[in-house]
Amino acid sequence: MALECMNRLRREIKHVICLTMENHSFDNIAGYWDYHPDIDNLRNRPFCNEYTNPNWTVWGEPLNICAAPFETEVPLVDPDHNFAGVTYQIYRKWNATNADVPNMGGFIERQSEKYQATPGEAGSRNILARQTLTVSLRRRVHHWVQDNAMDHLVHANDFYRDLEEGTLPTFSYINPECCSVDSMHPSSNMAAGEQMIKHLYDAVRRSKYWDNVLIILNFDEHGGFADHVPPPVNVPAPDDRITFDGESEGHPVKYDFTRLGVRVPAFLISPWIQPNTLIHDDGTMYAPDSAYTHSSILHFLQELWGLEGLNNRVQWAKTFEHVFGDLRRVDTPVTLETPTWYGSSWEPKPVAYALLNQDESYYKSRQG
Repeated sequence: MALECMNRLRREIKHVICLTMENHSFDNIAGYWDYHPDIDNLRNRPFCNEYTNPNWTVWGEPLNICAAPFETEVPLVDPDHNFAGVTYQIYRKWNATNADVPNMGGFIERQSEKYQATPGEAGSRNILARQTLTVSLRRRVHHWVQDNAMDHLVHANDFYRDLEEGTLPTFSYINPECCSVDSMHPSSNMAAGEQMIKHLYDAVRRSKYWDNVLIILNFDEHGGFADHVPPPVNVPAPDDRITFDGESEGHPVKYDFTRLGVRVPAFLISPWIQPNTLIHDDGTMYAPDSAYTHSSILHFLQELWGLEGLNNRVQWAKTFEHVFGDLRRVDTPVTLETPTWYGSSWEPKPVAYALLNQDESYYKSRQG
């Protein structure tokens, strides 16, 4: 059945556009969505972190800091998403193994400790918030691109020109510069990032490519924002047995990449997908414990284009071709709604747009 579906998709999907935004967890984006009853979010579900701090709690007894909708959309500071910090967020302890039970209870305490923040400050920018602990990978990637792929890197203007002139490549990857206003990275209001997404959708929708395009929208990591679902553990170790053994946030850390990270949302946009479709547990399995990860996108594209497998973790990841239907929709919105800016006068200023064609050190210095 999966093969039959993929053969049909090869006839229907001729172009893929992948847009990766910055630093938001699933609950942070979709915590109170109600368009589908099976969304695993925070509607009708209490999610609190116990919080103790000698400056804000008495007699060593904890307060509860609980999730609520419509908290401030602009984090004052970037939540912790280093190795040690993420471990504390998931387990409420600095050192953890796959034998420990995750409680997703350390987000508020970590934010408060890292920035000497009050419980309210820590909660409003964190509690509403699958990270794979690859923060350093993006910086290695920057260097590799500078040395090996500059002839494949173009400004966004060129992408939109390709849409208009009919020269769009088979695959386009859009990565807003971290951490400028359109990337959704703290300290930018989410409305600005939504405006960028609207601009992309509207341009693709009015182009000649709409009937045969797939837009994949996801987020690079959870970025330290809270989520209530514990990450899976005991997943297959990478074939190369890569491990991390070093120091993070002043704490010794050992990590063998057999634990996934905090959930992030992902969206598939195509006229071949029916409205209100939810991808949760269903999908094509390649092992008894296959799960959705960032590698699911690579695995799907590999199957779509008949490419050689990359590595065991890509081959293990679940894929989502089942969501594409037999009939193309004719009721897709011509344009998306204009985003609304929710905020207040005390918000920090976002980072300005980056310059183009600078040395790697310039972009590295802008990383969050």
